[in-house]
Amino acid sequence: MPPSVRIDNDSDHPTREDRPVPTGRLGCNGCGNPVVQTPGKKLRIYCSEACRSKVRRLLAAAERPADPTPTAGRGGTSEAKTVARFSSKGKSPSTPGQRGCEERTTPKRTSSADGGGRDGRYERRDRHQTVALGGAFCKCGTRLLGGEAKVMAGAAASFSGVQTCHSVHLCPVCMSKVLAVRASNVQLAADGLAAAGYVLALGTNTLRHFPRQAYGSLRRGQRGGLVAVLHDAWKGAYGSAGRPWRRLRDSYGIVGYERAFEDTWGSQSGFHLHWHVLWVLKVDPALTGDQRRELLDGFRRSIAATWRDAVLGAGGYEVSMKCDRPDCSCGGEGHGTDVRFIGADEEGDAARYLYKDGDKGSTIGLELTGAAFKDGRAWDRMSPLQLGDLAAEELLQLGEPGPLTEKYRERERGVFNVHKHYRSQSLNRLIKSLEIEQDVRTEAEIASEEGEGLRAVAVIPARTWYRHIAYHPGRRLALLKATEALGETGVRTLIESWGLVWGRDVLPAPAEDESDPTEEAPAPVADDAARRQDDERQRAKLDTVNVEREAFLAARRVANAARKDEIDAAMARVRATA
Repeated sequence: MPPSVRIDNDSDHPTREDRPVPTGRLGCNGCGNPVVQTPGKKLRIYCSEACRSKVRRLLAAAERPADPTPTAGRGGTSEAKTVARFSSKGKSPSTPGQRGCEERTTPKRTSSADGGGRDGRYERRDRHQTVALGGAFCKCGTRLLGGEAKVMAGAAASFSGVQTCHSVHLCPVCMSKVLAVRASNVQLAADGLAAAGYVLALGTNTLRHFPRQAYGSLRRGQRGGLVAVLHDAWKGAYGSAGRPWRRLRDSYGIVGYERAFEDTWGSQSGFHLHWHVLWVLKVDPALTGDQRRELLDGFRRSIAATWRDAVLGAGGYEVSMKCDRPDCSCGGEGHGTDVRFIGADEEGDAARYLYKDGDKGSTIGLELTGAAFKDGRAWDRMSPLQLGDLAAEELLQLGEPGPLTEKYRERERGVFNVHKHYRSQSLNRLIKSLEIEQDVRTEAEIASEEGEGLRAVAVIPARTWYRHIAYHPGRRLALLKATEALGETGVRTLIESWGLVWGRDVLPAPAEDESDPTEEAPAPVADDAARRQDDERQRAKLDTVNVEREAFLAARRVANAARKDEIDAAMARVRATA
């Protein structure tokens, strides 16, 4: 990590803290033995790779949650089975993968659906940008689109003229904007479809995963890993051109689906990639009671069997299809897939308006789209944003990339070309035919939206932006807070506390045009004589061009005819001498 930056209010330039240059031998951070330093090279803090790995393991063990307290069981003392895992056939424990409904020894961490509020998202973006390698994300909120940035005031302050990355996988700021719109679309669609009599079901499709498995990539020529297995399995199971999909569609009246991608990471289980799906079915209203229940149960079992076969065909491990844990919520059907019907047998408009996903207490829209903001289960199930937080902290403490940083960058590369949300074309056509309102803006348009009713209060030239604001953590957020609190006065007071000059380094916004746009402008006085002269000159010029063009074409025709005669004479001479 570069040395910390100290800001001198008496100077316009940041100065770095003076650090003593190490000479001779320093002690190793792992074993304490002297480390030979090479003049002019990077400071070495370990004597060997073994000591480096030792320190990394100690850091990981220090942050790992404590073991559960042993409890007395039947036949003697034993540890409570808090991590029940299932093998391919559901008969014996296996390494981390699809887990059962074990007792939770540590409370599940929760976070707000907006990722910690505006301030938290800005701070998270600054931290994650120190770890990320992607150019678009690292420039989000930093690079200018032109020669200046404008500070906009309104219900919520914002910057105008600053680049956005519109990444729904990496950027906490752009992610919150896009997912809020997508969640609203899904909820509106679910409400309209349920009102029209369609049956809705929330499903989850998972993979068996191990720490040794790589995240993978969908890049051309580099396709592989868990993310490729997940996509290939979906295509094999529910692809529109496949026989399994046609069989499911015709047997159970599947109209379409909306799919969302989610991934987490755990130190003991590795990357966990899965789909969240909203299935839409058209069920015959004449089916009631046991017949309807039998049809829906058959749909759930068919979805699971089709997914199992497709995962094996895509090169993945066999998913869990059986569960021998007593009183498990899966009912003994395993944890490879999960399908929950919503409002299928309920009555009343209230049941059709707001749907709950089991015990999670969230609407359909938030469950499908808000996965990136959901915190994981302690150390063994971290959300992407949590992984970024720990990776940034690790990089700050160690001064070099560690295991968490490597995992974050592996995921950063793997999510390239992964669509966060996808809606089948058949479901799109149905939603349009039902005239359900949807926001059709692209992710780039949503992320770059600045809001309505905003007015500029300050203009920051590019030189001031890059030298004094963009690369100083916290200053962009401080400008927004000052704007929301005091407007132009707050911006001026804040930038002067940084040693900048109002009117030179930061400019006041230009006054808006106060003229009435509805007032009709006076009609210009037309000079008919001058206009007629111009028209005559243009016509004469055009006639001259036409005459010259005709002369050129005539000369070219004569030359072509003469050339043809020359070719015929030359060919006659060749034939005569042959």
